[in-house]
Amino acid sequence: RLAYKKLIRMNMPLNSAGTVHFTTTLFALVRESLGIKMAPAEFMDIKDAELRETIKTLWPVQAKRSLDLLLPPNSEYTFTHLTVGKIYAGLLIYENWQMNKSSGNKKNLHQLSTKPILEACLTQMLGHDPFHMTNRLPNCSKEQSRYGSRVDLRSVNNMEMDHIHSEN
Repeated sequence: RLAYKKLIRMNMPLNSAGTVHFTTTLFALVRESLGIKMAPAEFMDIKDAELRETIKTLWPVQAKRSLDLLLPPNSEYTFTHLTVGKIYAGLLIYENWQMNKSSGNKKNLHQLSTKPILEACLTQMLGHDPFHMTNRLPNCSKEQSRYGSRVDLRSVNNMEMDHIHSEN
């Protein structure tokens, strides 16, 4: 769950092949780990804009080339684009639902595996099975709507932290 929390907070956009860019992931990991311009979910868009301006000021030449790789623009986080945060937020929601369902029904002593359901959902969204490299398609359909926004995912992250603290 801690890994889910970090991935939801980093929230890197996926490209059409269902992968993330290395530079974006590395920068998000460093930023999250060191707490660079980080804030609660409701203020993260402001902090993102401040960080973009700081990078433009410190490295104007490099910023023109790679700023969108380091900090993807807000257009990458709309409901039409899939992100790592959306995938893991959905997985957390499903796992919580499954725990509540099985705790309400004492007959089920074991939990079902989430991989088949997650695999089916991701296959439908991406247009290929993300767990099998041989099934990768070069171009995936972007016509399906995907809901959620960057702020929504950060709010889910905060709710998940509250849930973790209440369990301990």
